[in-house]
Amino acid sequence: MQYRCFARALCVFVLITGTLWAQDRSLSSRAVEFRRLLSQAQQGNLKAQLLVGEAYRTGEGTSPDPGESVRWFSRAANAGDPIAQAALATAYLYESPVKHDPAQAFAWYLRSAVAGFPLSMNAVGSMYFEGVGVRHDEQEGVRWFQRAAAKGYPQAEANLGFAYLSGRGIPADPQQALKWFKKAAKKKDRLALFHLGYIHDNCNCGFSNDPALAASWYQKAAEVGHPAAENNLGVLYAKGAGVPQDMAKAFFYFTRSAEHDNPDAYWALYRFHWQGLGTPVDRVKALSWLMLAAEESPKNSKMAAELAARREETDKADIEAASRIAAAWRAVHTHDSIQATRFEFGIIPADGPADR
Repeated sequence: MQYRCFARALCVFVLITGTLWAQDRSLSSRAVEFRRLLSQAQQGNLKAQLLVGEAYRTGEGTSPDPGESVRWFSRAANAGDPIAQAALATAYLYESPVKHDPAQAFAWYLRSAVAGFPLSMNAVGSMYFEGVGVRHDEQEGVRWFQRAAAKGYPQAEANLGFAYLSGRGIPADPQQALKWFKKAAKKKDRLALFHLGYIHDNCNCGFSNDPALAASWYQKAAEVGHPAAENNLGVLYAKGAGVPQDMAKAFFYFTRSAEHDNPDAYWALYRFHWQGLGTPVDRVKALSWLMLAAEESPKNSKMAAELAARREETDKADIEAASRIAAAWRAVHTHDSIQATRFEFGIIPADGPADR
């Protein structure tokens, strides 16, 4: 395996079930809807305040304004709305220009969790479990996972499964892990689907190695956008383990994983472009992926040596072209977005490049 996985620290925050704005509405009608909500919010309607905050966050019906988004979330949160409290916590953890403040994020998640909001209960458990914004206390984290899982919250069920699998915060119990992963997987939870593949992929965690079964679960997780599952599925297609060897499919999944902010796929994309595996040889693109991989793993001596060797044998114009490609990629796939993905999906950076 190219990387390991642990319980994700936070889920993607969804404020409402369904969408605020119908996709077929014109821009003018969205603006009218926003003004209506803004009027209601100014009169103290908590739901409207929450939706106005979300509109400012996403730019639906108005210009995006993170500061205004947080201001409206704060009004509803201070009035006691647990969903707004979770939204405000998420802003403190992720959104700019709000100062990154995990301790404030934890405080707001805790207020929301005490009110019984399961998303926040899971978030509090995750922050205890990883020591983000609060003391590192895996046992307390598991207790919060159990509370949220008792409410049927799938991400907490998956996190509880991971705790049982790893023996963190609770005695290891592979069968309990399997039970909770399957409960969450029935609700299409991405982490659970990933781990049902991972436990059969040479994990040495109490389950038989079964590449075909691993590939089947990775496929399900990849279909709902789990970057680590996409990467591991790429590995299996490259090796022909559990699935027919297919370099084109391997390249496809490595590319998707990288596009979903998982830098563990960068090394594979370097190798595939350099050797023409599943894609035509393109030494400039290959070098750009190697640059990005080395940047993400500055202590990795193998990557550093490989990059130095490739630079030595590549002419200056191609090095400059590769640098431009890497810079354009980094402008979109920033260190912050990669860190957010690692929090969401629990991806620990690869220990080193895998041979393929």
